[in-house]
Amino acid sequence: MPENEQAAAGFGAEVQLRRQLNGRWSLGTGLGYHAFATNQTVNVRVVYRGTSSANASFKPDSVSMLAARNTYHFLTLPLRLSYQLGAGHRRLRYGLQAGADVALYLGGRSTEGSSTGATSRGWGASGSPYRPLSLALSLGAEVRYRLAPGWELLAQPTLTHFATSVARPSSGFVPRYPLAATALVGVAWWLR
Repeated sequence: MPENEQAAAGFGAEVQLRRQLNGRWSLGTGLGYHAFATNQTVNVRVVYRGTSSANASFKPDSVSMLAARNTYHFLTLPLRLSYQLGAGHRRLRYGLQAGADVALYLGGRSTEGSSTGATSRGWGASGSPYRPLSLALSLGAEVRYRLAPGWELLAQPTLTHFATSVARPSSGFVPRYPLAATALVGVAWWLR
């Protein structure tokens, strides 16, 4: 059940290409790989009852809690619009960014379709209950520190939320809209 799910640590990597539109605005795109994950706690009840009083078991019913991890792997094509705040320091610049990602489902592991909700199953890109393409929206910030002419250290904390459910509507499964807080850290090189 999605109501028992909590966001869990995932991972990702991204290559970006960015074009400066004017002094403050820039537009970027790229290619990324991202794994979104959730942890889920499931109560499993085992009932020990016979069909007749002669077969009745004296074992008490048991309830146990199982932990399951769901993962969703995507190839992403981001499109980001950035705006630089402030006049900009010689070495330090910071700003805001917003955009959208087209996410191609590659596969993953989930408890979807399990009768108890505790058995995890691997899914591939085809034959899965998940959409092949989804749309995610993002909002974040960025900080750039100039190391040398053309080279910058880059940090981009971003909040990403899927606008479309990753589960296919026809699958009969509960709609899922992954939410992730990420921190992209890397090096930027200007092609001027």
